[in-house]
Amino acid sequence: MTAIARKPLRTNLRTNRGYRPRLDVLEDRTVPATLYVNDNWSILHDIGPAGLSAGDTVNNSLDVGAKPVTATFGTNAFANINDAVAAAHAGDTINVLAGNYTGDVTLNTSVTLNGANAGVSAALGSARGAESTLTGGITVAASNVVIDGMKIVGGANIVADTAGVFFASGAQNDTVENSVLLGNGTGVGVLSAFNGVNNNIKIVGNDIGNWTTAVYNQTNTGVQVTGNFIHNNTAGIANDFVTDATIEHNTFVDNAEAIGTFDSTNLKAHLNNFLDNTVAVHNYGGPMVDASANFFGTTDKTAIDAAIVGDVSTSSALSTMVTATTRVFAHGDVSLVIDTASGAFTLTLADGTVVTGTAKLHHDRFEIHEHSSVGKFDLHGDVSSQSVELHGHGKNHMKLRLDSEF
Repeated sequence: MTAIARKPLRTNLRTNRGYRPRLDVLEDRTVPATLYVNDNWSILHDIGPAGLSAGDTVNNSLDVGAKPVTATFGTNAFANINDAVAAAHAGDTINVLAGNYTGDVTLNTSVTLNGANAGVSAALGSARGAESTLTGGITVAASNVVIDGMKIVGGANIVADTAGVFFASGAQNDTVENSVLLGNGTGVGVLSAFNGVNNNIKIVGNDIGNWTTAVYNQTNTGVQVTGNFIHNNTAGIANDFVTDATIEHNTFVDNAEAIGTFDSTNLKAHLNNFLDNTVAVHNYGGPMVDASANFFGTTDKTAIDAAIVGDVSTSSALSTMVTATTRVFAHGDVSLVIDTASGAFTLTLADGTVVTGTAKLHHDRFEIHEHSSVGKFDLHGDVSSQSVELHGHGKNHMKLRLDSEF
């Protein structure tokens, strides 16, 4: 099998990003403000000159079905995202209403950028409303920035490559969540700067597809990539010289390589779904990758091994698709996988015996009383339990505490 060639992207943030003047600076204040961006403002009170200008009172009445917004143009209402950023202070929220926007956005202060689907996961199977679509890319040049509920199409030539979202050097504690990042077959969906100290980055609940690399982590620490739908990329998540990366509850579909890593420490990939990828996990060199408790579309060890390259542990492979409510408890070679929403469970014993069934659910508790050809088993716990007790009767007599794995 041909390895996917990758090398660290040594990037430098452009310093001249096309300055746009402020329309009107917000007054000094201590209370965070909410600013709005819309491509379709209606003028309620035109103070002149004729047409949309600073000081006009506007609303979004032309956006059928949208929550009403009334604001002052140039103060807390804007027609493009960069103008809103220029007027914002640290801690402000910029709400980008549903519509179509173009250009390269630079977030150089600690703001929350909310699209119309803020708070709504973009992961597989999610139902979303009209999108706030940016054809272009976003450079995150500040810490404590949140991008939530946007749709980003195509990316921009922000660095020496095309990127949908680029974390510039020094940007830390930033989040990209509940967003759609759709590429044109090239570039990177979410890119960290090489040696950029982009620590404690969170990439959560996004749909990231059709890029050369969906997520490229480089030289950062404390990265969380969780609950994403990552599909139709050459590489799903690339990790070079990364420390303490958590890759969990993602679904990887039709990627040439779902997860790749080089010289990364404490990289954990648990409770992911790997479906129709050429390679599931490729360790190009460095410490072992812990890829236990994932669903590979099969329980056949030969087939799973064929999807793994390099030093990777795939112990406790799951027999069913992972959902957001999947929990795993284990003690040695004994494990319980349970969906705390449906109750479906799989109990695997140390001798390889597998017992399946459906637990009884009552509020936040589950109970399993299973009779099978290999004995009787009793378990119970809360859906958020850190451990459960397993009692086996008959030929599999035992009493074990199974601890939550993840």
